[in-house]
Amino acid sequence: MITIRPVRTADETEYLHKAAAADNHMLAWPTHHVKKGDETLGALSILPTVLVWLNTQKAKVRESLEVQSTYEAMVANTSRCVIVPCVLNSPLLPYMEKVGYIDLGKVELFVKGI
Repeated sequence: MITIRPVRTADETEYLHKAAAADNHMLAWPTHHVKKGDETLGALSILPTVLVWLNTQKAKVRESLEVQSTYEAMVANTSRCVIVPCVLNSPLLPYMEKVGYIDLGKVELFVKGI
């Protein structure tokens, strides 16, 4: 039987990061540990995601930073982190790491209504 339970300690987080790395996977902020008995099967990162659109002709740097500050404050009420996908042709892409975001690598992004 599989169990999925919240990650409880920094040591458990570190263990999950190492286990994912050993399997050639990157893990961002694991929130849940997936186990079968005593064996780790994986982890879940159930994280809020913010999709941002700002008009490239109208929004200036100051407005972009204000929007970022606002959505980060909104998310901080319920989470320790946020995912912000950024398309490859976005003028904001070169600045994402400069404002503290970690590049998780290139992925295909899917969405599903539930």
